Amino acid sequence: MPVYRLSQLPVGNIGSAYSTAQGPVVLGQHLEFAQVHYQSGKGARPHRHPHEQLIYVVEGQLWARVGEEEFVAEPGDIIHVPPDVEHEVMAKGGPVTAISCKNLVNGQGSPR
Repeated sequence: MPVYRLSQLPVGNIGSAYSTAQGPVVLGQHLEFAQVHYQSGKGARPHRHPHEQLIYVVEGQLWARVGEEEFVAEPGDIIHVPPDVEHEVMAKGGPVTAISCKNLVNGQGSPR
């Protein structure tokens, strides 16, 4: 299917082994694209994966730690997570919506 309507895709846990994220996910041949929603004070515990990841903040403030660097990303910001770097995120002061794009790991998306 060449077009996916996120509003019509099922919402589920994304990365449930390490994250509280909820949202629809599209898996391509090599990429995972997800619209992620975090409730205030929730996020993803420290983890790493062998491929890089880009996280675009759509709304809200997302506190993040990538390696040793900590910051708060706001709407319009893109967080770049290099391969094999430990990282974590948490919604700060309210809910957050973000777009995450990363390579599949061993042909699989984030655990659901």
